[in-house]
Amino acid sequence: MSAGRKNFLVKKVEEIRSRLMSLQPKLAGTIVAAGLLTTLNISTAEAQTFVLNAAKNPLEANNFGQYGRMRFVDLDGDGDQDIAFSGVVTPIQYMVNNGPASAPTFTAVTGTSNPLNSINSVYANTFGDLDGDGDQDLIVGDWDGNFFYFENTGTTTAAVFTEVTGATNPLDGLTNGGNASSGTLVDIDNDGDQDLVVGVNDGTVVYFENTGTSTGAVFTQQTGTANPFNAITSGNYNYLSFVNLDGDSDLDLLIGTGEDGVYYYQNTGTATSPSFSELTGTNNPFDFINIDYNPSNMYYAPAFLDVDADGDLDLFISQEDGEVNLYENTTPVTSVFNNQSTSSAFSSEVVAFPNPVKDILNFSLNDAIGGTMTISVKDMTGTEMLNESAVNNGSAMTIDVSSLNAGIYMLRISSDSKVAVVKFVKQ
Repeated sequence: MSAGRKNFLVKKVEEIRSRLMSLQPKLAGTIVAAGLLTTLNISTAEAQTFVLNAAKNPLEANNFGQYGRMRFVDLDGDGDQDIAFSGVVTPIQYMVNNGPASAPTFTAVTGTSNPLNSINSVYANTFGDLDGDGDQDLIVGDWDGNFFYFENTGTTTAAVFTEVTGATNPLDGLTNGGNASSGTLVDIDNDGDQDLVVGVNDGTVVYFENTGTSTGAVFTQQTGTANPFNAITSGNYNYLSFVNLDGDSDLDLLIGTGEDGVYYYQNTGTATSPSFSELTGTNNPFDFINIDYNPSNMYYAPAFLDVDADGDLDLFISQEDGEVNLYENTTPVTSVFNNQSTSSAFSSEVVAFPNPVKDILNFSLNDAIGGTMTISVKDMTGTEMLNESAVNNGSAMTIDVSSLNAGIYMLRISSDSKVAVVKFVKQ
């Protein structure tokens, strides 16, 4: 099927979905748009559309200095995403998000008010909870392939970063085997702890599995077939961003490079056993960025944030000149079904409401799935936030999501070899 035909069908499906959503109370849980998408075999990633939008870009007027690389992270515990920006400029630049979710504004925090003020802005930064205390710790990489670990000895609302060295540093002695360490903390094997995946200047990706625990990280390099990124050789000076783009409950990979634009790798494996396949041409929703690639302004670094609170993730790309472009995701939010087993067809109809939700999320699953179902909620990095069991009795079920921060989440309903995944927005 041609790309144009797919786009036409997707638009028609979304028109039908919108009409059905307006009738949601009368339909009592029967929303079929997601099922139609599955029948048409149009993946969410292929259908997504990203459009350059300077007017909606909250960072349009900012310049962060040469070779800037940004991470979104909530360092003040208010439920929205702030910015930590690494690059040639020192120290690491920090901008606090003043909201609202539908039109965030970012304000630079400097001097001693900046919790990152004492940390030289080296090559790249990444955040994650490595000691299980609920706040965000920090790993930075330098131009020589080394890593440095800063434990957050403050709180979830008032970060204080303290460098850890020697034997108590879980990264002690680790290098990426090349130059320009661009690490990303992510639970890539879905075992509940943070692994470290590193882009290298030669275009390869190094994988350090966390073989410890969520409270005591131990990083062990995996090579050969044990490294799910072993076959990737994309350009140079890789900068990695993990995100669930196709709604199948596992994490896909976007790589910004120094001189070769943006690569997209779809996770065709599972949440616990990833396998990455490159999508090119019209199958790559970011291919238009490569077409417009400017060789005089290189070193693309992607990061995702729902900048307009419409339920999908928008793309920010920082560049060599220190500026940041926003590519708005103009794709309507849809529900997505995925078959874990090709021998078991899954044709259920599911609805989750209200969406967006503040406290209690209702959902119904009209499929004769016997036994107990597992209900889990994951954020867009793949981290599991909630998990409980339920029995499908044919009526609406509920899950309390009041403890979640505002943002985009995936509700995953599974039983035996069958799974349904629905995206929702927490206000």
